[in-house]
Amino acid sequence: MAVAAKPRGLEALRIADALEALPSSEIPDEVEAALLSLGFPTLRAVRKIKVSFHATYLLDFDGPVPSASSSSSERAVLQLIGSELGDKSLFHTARPISASSIARATALAQEAGVSVPNILATGLVEEFGSLEAIPFVIYEFIQTQTVEDEVIAPEGEWRRIYGALRQQLESRSLADVDTEPLPRFEDCFAFVAHLAQLAEEAKATELVEALSKMESKLRQDNIQAVPPTLIHQDLNDGNILCSPDPAGPSGAWRLDALIDWEGAAVGDPRLCFEANNNNNNYNNNNNNNNNNNNNNNNNNNNNNNNKNNNNNNNNNNNINNNNINNNNNNNNIKKKTKKKQYQQ
Repeated sequence: MAVAAKPRGLEALRIADALEALPSSEIPDEVEAALLSLGFPTLRAVRKIKVSFHATYLLDFDGPVPSASSSSSERAVLQLIGSELGDKSLFHTARPISASSIARATALAQEAGVSVPNILATGLVEEFGSLEAIPFVIYEFIQTQTVEDEVIAPEGEWRRIYGALRQQLESRSLADVDTEPLPRFEDCFAFVAHLAQLAEEAKATELVEALSKMESKLRQDNIQAVPPTLIHQDLNDGNILCSPDPAGPSGAWRLDALIDWEGAAVGDPRLCFEANNNNNNYNNNNNNNNNNNNNNNNNNNNNNNNKNNNNNNNNNNNINNNNINNNNNNNNIKKKTKKKQYQQ
């Protein structure tokens, strides 16, 4: 099984920097060889479009890409897998992120009825930049109106599509399904046990004690096991690609595809979705608090303006006091409000 990219030396601590330093307009020889063997047309242009725990490239060809859903597509997406664990809640150190795990996750999603990009090729790059043993995945390009951080579906439509995706994934039990090589936990107790094992290996005594209390609380509350399902772990407005639906009622949007399956795992869906719900409430509460803070700051600014006028009137009588007040006014700082996100 291919594992994620192995940086040399200290680069292991700076995987994002190593990915950022990779060439932005060329791809590894192994990827070009894979494209040629699969009958892809001539590669016309390469552009690195995103770097996080992985590097994503947009590939433009001189003709239609084979095996894509749309026969008119002349594009594909290349992903170089940089991180073995990423930053998701559910993970297993013995089941790192790999091209094969992504392929298995997308196949399971398709079986659940979820629209995902077809995987056109997978493989391993021996060396590229400062990285070695880099798994890669080539996906079909999805035509969509969604642009991360810029264009997303209206909130009501986005939540409807999000809810439908959750329903599809949660309805597909994987109790008797082989899900290798994805991280898998049969229930919440298995996941807590895995975390406890890692904490013990790291000699993190306080964490071991906290996890022991957590397990006791779960059992005390009589938490019942539910069948494990496929969990995406990153259902946000940048990964749920949507477009206006010409066949639907006015204002309706449709799902184009759910992308970015590298963090997928199998387990109790409540471990992920409950956390997402809490995050959403937290974000909304923060927005309300920030709005209140902003209103308070506006009121304070008005008061400061009134004080400033009084200080200006007193300026003729006491120059030193006016300077002090001006300095105090310079210390008033306005807080920014957070952008509301459509994420649960």
